[in-house]
Formats: sequence, C-alpha cells, structure tokens
Amino acid sequence: MAALIKNLSQPKPGERFTYVFIPGDITKPLEERSESAEGSLEDDKLMKALRAGSELGPDIDIMALVIPSIRTEFVGVSIYSSASSEGKPPNRRLMGIMEACGLKAKEDLRGDCVLSRYADNDDDIWKRIDLSVADCSSDAAWVRESAKLNAGRTSGGSSLSGILGQQADQMARQMGGQGDGAAPSADAAPNLGSACSYTQTPSEVEVVAPMPEGATKKDVKVKFSSTRLDLSFVGSDDKALKGLLGGAVDLDGCTWTIDNGSVVITMEKKEEGKEWPFALKAD
Repeated sequence: MAALIKNLSQPKPGERFTYVFIPGDITKPLEERSESAEGSLEDDKLMKALRAGSELGPDIDIMALVIPSIRTEFVGVSIYSSASSEGKPPNRRLMGIMEACGLKAKEDLRGDCVLSRYADNDDDIWKRIDLSVADCSSDAAWVRESAKLNAGRTSGGSSLSGILGQQADQMARQMGGQGDGAAPSADAAPNLGSACSYTQTPSEVEVVAPMPEGATKKDVKVKFSSTRLDLSFVGSDDKALKGLLGGAVDLDGCTWTIDNGSVVITMEKKEEGKEWPFALKAD
C-alpha cells in the first residue's frame, strides 16, 4: 500500500478508478466497477454516483477501514453502506474483510456495500485510486498491514455515528469505569465536550471532532507538538480544540483526515503500551 502514493498526481481529464461492489447476497459475485477519478473531497464523483443509485443511496454511511497516515503513506480505504439497511442480510464477505484487517465490528453491516481506496496527503493530493476484486483477499499485502494498524480498534457500527458512540462508551470506561453512555469525567477530558470523542489502542490515540457547517478541508488547521494538539477552523474560533495531550506523541506518526463531516486526528504514542488517562486538557 505504501508504494501507491509515490509519484501520485492529481487526476487527469477522463481518468477513472476501480472500486469493489460487495453484494449482501452471498450467492452474487463481487463486482469490479469504475468511476471518474476527477473531482475532489468536496466534489466526490463516487459519493454522487452511490447516492444517485438504487443499491445504496440516497443516504450513505461511511466507515474508515484504513485511515490515511504516514504509516500508510497517506493511503486509506473506506466502506460505504446504506443508512437504511434494517432487515437486509448481513454482508458476510465484507465482515470477513474487516476481520482480516483487524477491525472488530460490534454489529453486522447489512446489505450491499462498496469498498474504495483513496490517497490523501493532507496537502495537495486527494484522489481515488484503484482497488480490485483481487485486492479483497485475506492474503493481500494491504490487508496484512491493516491488521497491524487496526490492532485493538473496534467498530461500533456501519456509520461514523456508530463509531463515535462506541468511542464515547470506551472513553467513559477508561475515565473511571462508568457505564455505557455515561459522560466522561470533566476533570479528565474537559476540552473534548459532548460533540467530540476519542479512542485509544496500545499504539495510537484517535480524536474525532465535528467540522463547522460549510467548512472545507482548506479551513482546517492542525498543529502537532510532542505534548499538545492545536485544531482550529478558519472563521470558527468556538470550534477550536487546543490543549495538553494525555501523553507524548511521535510526530512522524501524527496525521489527520476528514471523514463524513468530521476531522479524524490520529496520533502515534511515543510510549507504546502506555494508557493515556485523557486525550486533551484545555489550555
């Protein structure tokens, strides 16, 4: 996966990419489909096509299977599923891919789903790149690498809101053994508030913060130091997230991306295996 972004440029006119359609009906084969690679994060041709189609649209849930970071050379993989999947059969093949990637699902993903790969270097490149049916194998190199990166990570459902709910529960337990759905201790993480959440594994801490309405990637400003995080949005000071981190980080392993209207910040712990007592304390 690391070699994919080397010498990568913005899409050329007429350029297309391949993605994989995974039917919920296990008797139907996986399909390799293509879509225009032109566009941007704010004008994503794949999302427009999925919303306009009858198989998943119009309401789409997105789950980050692989979050782009320095460790993946800014290559990510996302799952797209219908937000109205109740009553549909579990997508066993997609669940198998998730498990092979080291991501444990708290509940089944149901119905037809799509798997797509993209590159996002947090600077000048955001581009859909090829993912084939042959890549959807437990023996694929990217799957083996993902299993290492996702160690200890758990999905709370098929949508980002489901992930945030699971993260809030996990954070509450980490903060003091509170039950599911309980708010974290104000002394432990006073700056996260109810709109933000975080989760941690032995090697990483992930913070998820909602973007202001109408904000784009260009409005996001993130600054890392070894013991603090500064997140701000142009023209929206009240949404800023700034303060002292719960532990030291390795700056080479810190990155951020945008997923479904939220900023997802991934920080590699300087001391692997050490549990942070909180994510961030306000200045």
